[in-house]
Amino acid sequence: MFTLDAYYKIVCMKFGKLSNLKEVDFSIPALKILQSPTQNSEPPHIYIGTTGWSNKEWAGTYYPQNAKTSEYLHHYGNMFNTIELNTTHYHIPDMAKVEVWCSKVDSSFRFCPKVPQDISHRSNIASETSQSHSFYKAIKGMEANLGPSFMQLPEYFDPSQAEKLLKFVSRKPTHIPLAIELRHPKWFENDHEHLASLAIQLKEHNTSLVITDVAGRRDVAHGILPTPMLILRLVGNNLDTSDFDRIDAWIERIVEAGNQLNEVYLFFHQPDIQHIPEMINYFIERSTKAGISHHFEHLEAKYIQNTQLRLF
Repeated sequence: MFTLDAYYKIVCMKFGKLSNLKEVDFSIPALKILQSPTQNSEPPHIYIGTTGWSNKEWAGTYYPQNAKTSEYLHHYGNMFNTIELNTTHYHIPDMAKVEVWCSKVDSSFRFCPKVPQDISHRSNIASETSQSHSFYKAIKGMEANLGPSFMQLPEYFDPSQAEKLLKFVSRKPTHIPLAIELRHPKWFENDHEHLASLAIQLKEHNTSLVITDVAGRRDVAHGILPTPMLILRLVGNNLDTSDFDRIDAWIERIVEAGNQLNEVYLFFHQPDIQHIPEMINYFIERSTKAGISHHFEHLEAKYIQNTQLRLF
């Protein structure tokens, strides 16, 4: 029986995957930020995370060997300060579960819950439903731990349906931060004509756009930000050299943006969960050298057993 995290890794992570990277142009555009930041004098707050805490592969390295699965979120929260919460894409949690989640992390941690697919994949997302009300009620319970929720729209959702999306966005509670991930190729044609038009209207609703950097769909690595918030899903390729080159390029973009950004959410993905810490450590090291302000330290596999001691 698969967990939801396992299902996500097997099925959903196939988007934009390539086996041959030789001909891929991994360059990224400059950021175009449409809304002024709320605070011009401070650098952006950096959030780093991945897609789930139920990583049994980290038991005995980044988690204690004998840690209970109910303790995994606590250990995850000691490593990162945000998470791309995919479990809400498949099931709306009850208030008791949300309360338990929040009790495992400190007040600086941000959950970024994904809008349930029963909402994002409906033919008419413009209409109000009991699911949307239930979802908003559940994530409101995260209170200070609530980061931007994001809606991953299906690949068949094209620009002709923009009005439906805008109506949905206009109905969301104002206290719920939201970002939209678009995948249909037409959004990115003609120098992002449709995306740029949508971004102007999303800005009026204080709604962001998600950027996904993945090998097989370079168009979704756009640079258009309706709000001063960068939400980047960086999908790696088993620590290929391009993974590190792209990290360098995004660090450059963040430095260029400077105080135009309020917040930066970075979600690191790898086919093998064991590769994620190395990818993140590279970002921590290079971003520190580039002068990006954050409080992250090198991730250490501090729970790994000393094999020499076990011999005696």
